[in-house]
Amino acid sequence: SGPYTTKELLLADNTYFAFNDYLQFMIEYGILGCMIVIFVSLLTISVLKRIVRRFRSKASVFLLIVLSSFMTISVAACFTHVLYHLFFQCCICILSIIIAFYALGQKRRILYLLTGIFLCVFLTLFAYRGVILDYRSHNEWRRAQKLWFAGFTKESLTLLSDLYPKYWNDEEYLFFYADKAIITGNFEKAQSLLFQAIKIKPSSSRYQKLGDCYNVLGEIALAEAAYLKAVCMVPNRFGTRFSLFNFYFETGQREKALSSANKILLLPIKVASLKVRQIRENVALKKKLMSNHVENK
Repeated sequence: SGPYTTKELLLADNTYFAFNDYLQFMIEYGILGCMIVIFVSLLTISVLKRIVRRFRSKASVFLLIVLSSFMTISVAACFTHVLYHLFFQCCICILSIIIAFYALGQKRRILYLLTGIFLCVFLTLFAYRGVILDYRSHNEWRRAQKLWFAGFTKESLTLLSDLYPKYWNDEEYLFFYADKAIITGNFEKAQSLLFQAIKIKPSSSRYQKLGDCYNVLGEIALAEAAYLKAVCMVPNRFGTRFSLFNFYFETGQREKALSSANKILLLPIKVASLKVRQIRENVALKKKLMSNHVENK
């Protein structure tokens, strides 16, 4: 909502990560996180120095590949959230064990191997703990999705309702259920579900749908607030701005509608598409109608 450049406007999106795994970890865990990152960094540098001294002139191709892979993932983590993915977590564990194997000698190779396997298994079990602990509910959740897409609307909604006590804090389930509630006209239920989903993981599209629900339910002030939140979160989206414009247009707020229309027509296009062109044409037409209405008065 403050001043920004065109480049910043076009780059804006729903952001959940700092795009630096180390910074993200320190933010999430505070002083303890900072201490862990510093300790691991110093330990890594110490181990790498030892390897360089031991294998300065006789490093094998395999060791070079391992070191290169480790450094590639470590550097990539400075610019994106690679270490939040299970695959790269397991890769780092395995590579770290191999590096320790070379750095500290081959006497305890079984211990290193078992440690690597244990860490990979632990990470996998932790990542899929929800599926493992309640496999039946997970299958029912997937079945509800398949039923919906197969056209069995009533059966899918019944199953989704039954699953709520176990999935009330799952943002994917909440948003899916809310979206289907909107399609079937149950806006009160959808509003409640969207509100819960936004608490867990907010996004511009969810605020837009929440605004749609409030609008249908006659909560004008809340609808406007939700639409504005959606626009401010990702200001380069034509869809959310179009929803806000239509809201002003349909509720007779002419000045706000004209201001919103001008912002849409002046908004830089990030990716040209038929939908964007249709939105701009629709806004231009409605703006002309509003202008003609004022002139006729």
